[in-house]
Amino acid sequence: MSLSISPANPTLPLGLSQSFLAIAQLHDGTSADVTKQTQWSSSSTAVATIDSRGNLKTVARGTTEVTAAYGSVSANTSVTVTAPGVIAVNITPANPSPIHIGDTLQFAASGTMSDGSPPPDITTTVKWASSNAGIASVASSGTATGNRAGTTVISATFGTGQNAPAGFVTLVVNPLLTLINVLPRAADIAQNTNQQFTATGVYNDGSTQDITGQTSTQWTCTPTSIASINAGLAKTNSTTGSCTITATSGTVTNQATLKASAFALTKLSVAPAIPNLPIGVPVQFHATGQFGTSGPVQDLTLAPGTHWTSSNTSVAANPTAGKTTTLAAGTTMITAKFGSTTATSTLSVTTATVSAITITTPLTKLAVGTTMQLKATGTFTVGNPQDLTNAVSWKSSSSAIRVSSSGLATANLAGSATLTASLHGVSATTPALQVNNVGAKAIAITPTSASIAPGTTLPFKATATFTDNTQQDITSLVEWNSSDPLAATIDDFGTSAGLASGIAAGTPSISTVFGSVEVSIPSSLTVTGAQPTGLTISATPTMGLGTSQQLTATVAFNDGTSQDVTPLVIWSSSDISVLVVNGTGLAVTAGQPATATVTATFTSPLSGNPTATGSTTITVQ
Repeated sequence: MSLSISPANPTLPLGLSQSFLAIAQLHDGTSADVTKQTQWSSSSTAVATIDSRGNLKTVARGTTEVTAAYGSVSANTSVTVTAPGVIAVNITPANPSPIHIGDTLQFAASGTMSDGSPPPDITTTVKWASSNAGIASVASSGTATGNRAGTTVISATFGTGQNAPAGFVTLVVNPLLTLINVLPRAADIAQNTNQQFTATGVYNDGSTQDITGQTSTQWTCTPTSIASINAGLAKTNSTTGSCTITATSGTVTNQATLKASAFALTKLSVAPAIPNLPIGVPVQFHATGQFGTSGPVQDLTLAPGTHWTSSNTSVAANPTAGKTTTLAAGTTMITAKFGSTTATSTLSVTTATVSAITITTPLTKLAVGTTMQLKATGTFTVGNPQDLTNAVSWKSSSSAIRVSSSGLATANLAGSATLTASLHGVSATTPALQVNNVGAKAIAITPTSASIAPGTTLPFKATATFTDNTQQDITSLVEWNSSDPLAATIDDFGTSAGLASGIAAGTPSISTVFGSVEVSIPSSLTVTGAQPTGLTISATPTMGLGTSQQLTATVAFNDGTSQDVTPLVIWSSSDISVLVVNGTGLAVTAGQPATATVTATFTSPLSGNPTATGSTTITVQ
């Protein structure tokens, strides 16, 4: 039988301790841990002491011999105690606030000493590194510079070797807001109505973001006697005059003009006309007003001067901002009143009730931090199925997944959950949805190349491949970048995330970053200098009362290309009592059987702002 000590001949800085093991090699060839049965001793207790369990404590610099005795066998090893040393690296700030692209942040490093002595400043001694220098680089002095939006890990290592002490912090780099675009630039509306302004932030990485409702965006109307404004929604009162609308975020600001005029309301309509719905579903009505013979056409649904009523509240309650819910079978007149002018729509509620709900889930596996939009479809005892996504009550079985009132599921932590949608005692539940704590290993953008004209848009899609080889659409979760924001910008967040807008001729690269993972092959976008030459509207020429249809506007350009510009044009109807067209091209009948001309106008941002206009006639019968 023999005995050995582990570790053998260690070198320790003063202040550290070391646990030893005594291993006996038995006659049968096996080995056994006999640490607790061994007698331990140190030849120089002035250098280091050791207890009965083999735990050594350094006392002073020098060398001592450690002996382990087990029965008739023993073993020795030498222990060298050196000067106190750094055993851990501490980086400050430990939790740095995000920095902007182009900004710098000075890090400092201090060492935790083995003997507990005051920590020295080792900022210029350690080796600094960034896990992704493309996002943020760090100099030997500890100065980090933000290069691109994303997340990186800053490390500081003292010494060399596998066990060299190191410290780590996470640094987030955000794009810098350089400009705010406020739209519309000028608006002239009637008293006691409202106007929605939007604020779009333009950042120094070529990305854009709708910052209208962000808490950091401050809205003002000067003078306040003309209108009030909150989250970009300006509401005029009975006073006429002009005010300056200002949107401010940090030190960046921009303005627009709002004028409240004494326009006389000449026509008011309510849409949709004659809706026929089952019991228990929400319905949104819209009020549209025509002021004067050539004045503005305004959406008065949310206007402070608009009052909504239901003639039979047992069938449907009085609408709030035009929205109500069907309660019982029957008929009611929904009325919008603005001043002394009224308009109505007949709401018929059938005896049909919800008999079943189906939930559509695009994925069954999610990565932590990602999202998925669910859809709930209702089957009724009579009639066609309807989308009930925003009408049902959503519930999750566990904290692994959170689900919003609109059916947006967010993966919070690893685990599983089922999601339930309920309405009037009828419910449906998804299969178990799995949330995995996996990281993205690759990101792909589609399309890989594309061409658009100035003033038009193109949606890009980002797909992540995770370490478990699952794939997921992360378009709304990534940081989007344009290499040339003067040629094209790209939206970062929300429903328009990944939407590139052409501004001027150029060839920017479109890229993404998801945490510390960036797209391997950026997409190439060419913005041409093409000018619009014509516009056509695609529409069904006849519509029945109570129906709606989606119109499409297509612009032809002088380079032979054409593009769908439906959400980018200005839509109008020659008679809002017949047909109302909203900003996205949705045409809704308004109760008067007749013919209306629908017009769409596209304006290019090129020099001279060339336009293209098209029209079509629609008959409501």
